Amino acid sequence: MIGEGPVKDYLDIDKMIRTARKTGADAIHPGYGFLAECADFAAACEKNGLIFIGPPAQVMRRLEDKAATKAMMKVAEIVTVPGPVPCLWERTVYARFWLCWKSGLSHPSESR
Repeated sequence: MIGEGPVKDYLDIDKMIRTARKTGADAIHPGYGFLAECADFAAACEKNGLIFIGPPAQVMRRLEDKAATKAMMKVAEIVTVPGPVPCLWERTVYARFWLCWKSGLSHPSESR
């Protein structure tokens, strides 16, 4: 693709951004896996004026923790797939999201 082989080049965020700018691209579709799930890549695209075809970096960062994501979904009353009984930590995360939702915040990090 760009130089050192497809996998290494594909995972080099700076090289991907430079190449997109050099070719005049205004958007990047990251494909599947690898950079498609990388919040830092989405943020780098945004910072460099490129459209990241996928969820915003902020959303991706919020969804990195599966237990926290499931807690957000429960607070929003979205049906989730049943799983094992949540551990104490997961119940604590759920409680934090519920309290934030009741306080008008969308995420516990906003209360910091």
